[in-house]
Amino acid sequence: MKNSSCILGIGVALAFMGCGTATSSDPASMQGSWAGTIEGTDGYIAFVASQDRIVAYACDSAAIHDWFTVAATSNVAASANGLSLSAAPSADAWRGQLTLADGSSHAFVADRSAAPILFRAEGETPDARWLGGWIDRGGAGQRGTLIVDRSGSTTQLSPTLTTTTLTLSSTGGLGGLTVKAIDDGRITRQRA
Repeated sequence: MKNSSCILGIGVALAFMGCGTATSSDPASMQGSWAGTIEGTDGYIAFVASQDRIVAYACDSAAIHDWFTVAATSNVAASANGLSLSAAPSADAWRGQLTLADGSSHAFVADRSAAPILFRAEGETPDARWLGGWIDRGGAGQRGTLIVDRSGSTTQLSPTLTTTTLTLSSTGGLGGLTVKAIDDGRITRQRA
């Protein structure tokens, strides 16, 4: 399975000082959830920020399915899969660029969301490992991918996540799958 742990370029403190739309330098004002579309792709991007950590996920239910997790003061962008993400927060959105492995760069704006929008599944059995992620934008749609590695054979699934019960439409025969909702950088709900 490809390593989807990444480093996200944020520079939160610098962004607060340098962004004209920010209204406060209070780190608590940037806690929450944001989601939006990635221009020129069918992908969504989501950010969840706590006072000390930022989790981001980019997904198009196909080739893009990358996680980015950093301390809130990080300012380097890279990904093990060859993607890079640079982003800056303002009072109401995250704005930035996602550069894909082919070198193409795509702008995005992720707007604040009151509802949980980012979900993650991970686990391991003696014969399989899996990592999944979903961005649910309510009526605007959902993007999600579940990567399954069985003895060196990788399978990619795109099951639909029911966010109220944290259940998937299909898991490819996986048992013991745990799905978690991520809110303000913490796990707030989960279902095994």
